[in-house]
Amino acid sequence: MDLKPYATWLRKEEMSAATVLSYVNSMKLYLESYSLTWADACRWKEEQMNKVKPTTLNLRIHALNSDCKFSKFKWRLKPVKIQSQHFVEYQLTMVQYEKLLSCLLDDGELRWWAAIKVLAGTGVRISEFLQIKREDLKIGYVDVCGKGTKYRRVWFSSKLRQEVLSTYKENGPLLPYS
Repeated sequence: MDLKPYATWLRKEEMSAATVLSYVNSMKLYLESYSLTWADACRWKEEQMNKVKPTTLNLRIHALNSDCKFSKFKWRLKPVKIQSQHFVEYQLTMVQYEKLLSCLLDDGELRWWAAIKVLAGTGVRISEFLQIKREDLKIGYVDVCGKGTKYRRVWFSSKLRQEVLSTYKENGPLLPYS
């Protein structure tokens, strides 16, 4: 089966390049052994539950459901339920955090010092952090594009702004990496 029209449709639906690639690869795997019927989809889901992690299975189910939408089929598979874990296995203590900041300052690594200060002071994701510029600290907030192309406003406390702006003098992104 040619998946190029499906990939084109996904891009028109404003899916990211990574999502398009993931969905197309998932459909290639599915179509190697199964047809687009309700019975095959149910059998495939049962078999996949024993082979892959639930998050992987849900990603593949979303790919299959989007292909069904593209193909104008009326049926959809329900994703498997995943109980989320709301804890962090390891996090820095305040002493470790302060030592890290102190060592970065001692080594002259002001860019990394500013990065750690902003990450710890705001709780932004790395992908959101990469969008933050020194100029945003001057303003006091930034609108970042996060998961699922959702925008949210991140505020910087006056103490964080003062510390970072007085220590880190370079303009532009705090970390110019991808």
